[in-house]
Amino acid sequence: APAEFQRRFVRENRPVVITGIADRWKAIKRWSPEYFRASFADAKVTFTAWESTNPANDPADYYENRRRLGTRLGKFIDLMNTGQDFSRNYITQFPVFREIPRLREDLESLEEYMRVPAPLRSRFTKAPTMWLGPAQRRFISTAPIIC
Repeated sequence: APAEFQRRFVRENRPVVITGIADRWKAIKRWSPEYFRASFADAKVTFTAWESTNPANDPADYYENRRRLGTRLGKFIDLMNTGQDFSRNYITQFPVFREIPRLREDLESLEEYMRVPAPLRSRFTKAPTMWLGPAQRRFISTAPIIC
């Protein structure tokens, strides 16, 4: 319950893993590369291409040899699904609701669990971003929260 969550975790500043809260969201059933390809192929996206011959998963090499490139979501997914090596290319921090506002309908609010005072909401609430790629690489993340 939201009140218990506030008391046990928020007030105590305790980390928590929340499970089951999104199980009924439309996004859980709908969102897949195939769905995005069929429904939003023309959405403009920017992706990060890691252009290096170094096979190691080295963060320093990544930062030295990455490029930001623009394309359409459908084309990115097509490239991601081809047999060619596209494993080092990811859409990262894509402002999904700014570019595809209709997707908001597939999620429900978590606000009842947050209880952020109205004057502080804009300061503490960040717009969701989407990450999409072939899931063949893992990077060291310095992000405090990845949702």
